[in-house]
Amino acid sequence: MSVNFAVKDLYFHSHQTKSTFWTNSTLIGMLIYFQCLSAGFGADADIIKITIASFSVISLFYQYSSLLIKLIYVLTVVLVIGNNHAIILSRKKDIASMKSTGCLPNLLYSYYLFELLFLVITNFVIGALGSSFFYIISYYIISSGIPSFKWVLDLKYGALLLVILILVTFFLNGAEIRKIGNKTYNQTKTGYIQDQMRAKLGKFWKKWLANKPNSMIIAIKNLKRKKYHVQQFLIIISIAGLVLFVSIIGAVTIGLNNKQNIRDAQSTNIMIIAADPIISSIDAYYNKFNNPKTDIALDIECENLFYNLTDFEPQLLNLLSNYSIDNIDHRLYSQITVNPIMDSAIKSALIASNPFLENRFKDCSSKEYEKLIPLQGIDSTSTSQNWKFIAGDDSIGSGVAIGDTLANAIFDYPLSQKIRLNSSKLGVDLSYPINSIVVDSLNNGNSAYFSLPVLQDILNRPNFVNLILVDFTPLLQTSNNIPLFIKEVENLISNELGENFRLLDLSPTFKQNLQIVEVFQSIFVVISLVISIVILYLLYQYQQGRILEEQKDLLIIKTLGGKRSLLQNIIVIEQLFLLLVGFLLSFIAMLVIIIFFLLEAGTLPSIVVPIITFIVVAGIFSAISRWNIIKIIKRNHSVVDCSQV
Repeated sequence: MSVNFAVKDLYFHSHQTKSTFWTNSTLIGMLIYFQCLSAGFGADADIIKITIASFSVISLFYQYSSLLIKLIYVLTVVLVIGNNHAIILSRKKDIASMKSTGCLPNLLYSYYLFELLFLVITNFVIGALGSSFFYIISYYIISSGIPSFKWVLDLKYGALLLVILILVTFFLNGAEIRKIGNKTYNQTKTGYIQDQMRAKLGKFWKKWLANKPNSMIIAIKNLKRKKYHVQQFLIIISIAGLVLFVSIIGAVTIGLNNKQNIRDAQSTNIMIIAADPIISSIDAYYNKFNNPKTDIALDIECENLFYNLTDFEPQLLNLLSNYSIDNIDHRLYSQITVNPIMDSAIKSALIASNPFLENRFKDCSSKEYEKLIPLQGIDSTSTSQNWKFIAGDDSIGSGVAIGDTLANAIFDYPLSQKIRLNSSKLGVDLSYPINSIVVDSLNNGNSAYFSLPVLQDILNRPNFVNLILVDFTPLLQTSNNIPLFIKEVENLISNELGENFRLLDLSPTFKQNLQIVEVFQSIFVVISLVISIVILYLLYQYQQGRILEEQKDLLIIKTLGGKRSLLQNIIVIEQLFLLLVGFLLSFIAMLVIIIFFLLEAGTLPSIVVPIITFIVVAGIFSAISRWNIIKIIKRNHSVVDCSQV
């Protein structure tokens, strides 16, 4: 009986059913799709297993996707409650009629509650099937550009959403049905009208509306007397607008920050001079950022560290001066095994402040938290790379700066811990405090940097450098004769150092690394476009349903002699007022979220970007809203539906 009643009643109110069906199903499907997409990128995986890009790049994507999922979760629940509420209001006349014929309140409650639950479950099933279909297509597209993207059709959070929707429908919307079912026939029929009678205007509104057109006065009074509906609409449009603005501005902000950080960390036009094993090692470590299948030569920890290039520097500088290049970046390079060390006193203090941390510290002696990483000593006065320091000091100092992925993969509190360097071949077993954490693309951010004198002392190699970086940007600005420059440098290397040394241009590798960041940025942009289209569609459907609910008002005004232009202006002013207020609230909330939660240490784009976005989004939806209102007014002005009064 309940199934038969639900299907027939939904079919009888087919227009409202279709609107609710597509709105709920689309939003549920979008939520499940983004959950699977986030899982496919490895959002639930351990940081120690990052194989592409670096922690900073991936973590911003995680923050972005998880924030969107949470906001869409809230929007889904609120919108489903609102749509269920609209269905209950439209059924008040039916409930009153059934009750007058002797139908018991318990039966009324079971019939209409089952109808709502049936609609919610059907919406979820259709949304889940649709999202799975689009995820399959997305998997083949994304995996072609990002090989590490995994097939993860994760529906457990979707199942949690279904449980939440069933519970809110049962308790919140069910309470509405019970409240209506316990009223008398007259109360049920006239309750909505009584709610519409409250339209007192305060002194401010009376003064402000003194010389305004009649359409604006009536519109403001309508909003005052429909206080509950106004609040509900503002909540929904504010959350929907927040999702929309966060998706767009978040995508722009994250893309700009990731690209700038990686460009600064590796520079752009860099050539390196070193022995073959070091050249191959560095090239492979940088290539790992865009290709996780890159092979790394693990055994370069030889005793002589492949020759001292200190005596070669003056001859190289003499050649470079002919091309307006007056500086080189000399370094000491090696590979070494590292693992974290937690001081017992610091550990005890942390546990004392928070007892729940006792069993959450990483086991520093475990092989799982040992890593073989590239280690470099750099001269901060001549370095050609400008890493972004995201924690700790803004310089390396007498300690060590470690890459962002290494800091989060094997350390609990990196700035309170020490890093242990251990190599039997180099005769090193020392620990050093961590001064800072940097964004790095070398070895996916699993790297470490000392000041050059400190590392020379650690490895017992005073005045020793085995790696030279040349920034040839000045050459590009003054001449395009790159082949001649490379040939002369190669001849100098061959004559002075021998055939075991060579020159390598890293700029192609750096461009590929930036391209993988651009792939992530493209994904952000596509996500924001999809969300924008879906949100605009949802708001269009929701607004259309709300306007149709107000047909009684339109018919009463028409009966009193109101013209089509008056009806149109009243509804347009009402809807545009609600849209602008809702979008303004969501815009302010978006700025707060982006600044304080998504990018605490990031750089925001110019304020012009969010302002233009707000104007464009509000303008587009206002135009769609006006067109929708004109269409509905035109239809309802020519054909009077007397069943509404």
